[in-house]
Amino acid sequence: MSAYVLIPLIIPLIAIFVIFLLINRKAKSSLRKKGIYVTLTGYICILLLALGVYLYLPKEEYPTTGDIEQSEEPNLYLMAEEGKFSEIEDFKVKSWEFSRTKDRLEILLKYIVGEGPEVFVEKVDTDSITVDLYRSRSILNGRHDITDEIPVPKVDLTSDMLVITQQEAQLKFYGFNNEFPIEQFSDAHFDPGNLGSSFGGNVVYIRVPEDLNVVYDNQNDFGIRMIVR
Repeated sequence: MSAYVLIPLIIPLIAIFVIFLLINRKAKSSLRKKGIYVTLTGYICILLLALGVYLYLPKEEYPTTGDIEQSEEPNLYLMAEEGKFSEIEDFKVKSWEFSRTKDRLEILLKYIVGEGPEVFVEKVDTDSITVDLYRSRSILNGRHDITDEIPVPKVDLTSDMLVITQQEAQLKFYGFNNEFPIEQFSDAHFDPGNLGSSFGGNVVYIRVPEDLNVVYDNQNDFGIRMIVR
């Protein structure tokens, strides 16, 4: 246990001791002295209990190894737009493969464009429909990787309709900071850069047979890109 943690406890104890001496000198009756003893003892017990609770509170919900540099990660959207999927293979998190059943494939995005993955479609020499999901990390306060806490989109093929749904999630985070008397004596320093949070990008790459007729909702067509090499 760090000595700095005891500072908020030691200072009140010293103050209590000084007050106790002053009151004890002026207190004439033993009954009054007993009341003072009970009050001060109870207050000290509360301080000790508060210290014990503080020491056992979780300091961090998610493990961290220091500041996370996201600048090293590529821009998935730009890489996908240029068709460089081989260069972002490490960011592939899930794949789906469906058998072709029709000569037509309609793509439906069940989310508001900008709140779900960007979709790229390419016609290749294949007999099946393949869907790959790429995504970069989501960082909380510049230190906590919460990527795994965010659900991946759902992909379903029904007849000739491919439906992509962005699943909603409600995440709640709680943090505990040292009080000022501890913080000013500790090695931790305020770093504005650690306060930033960012959510990673999601890209869906769909490969379909060359002769398959691909259509999609006109209202969402700006959320779907056709790749032509």
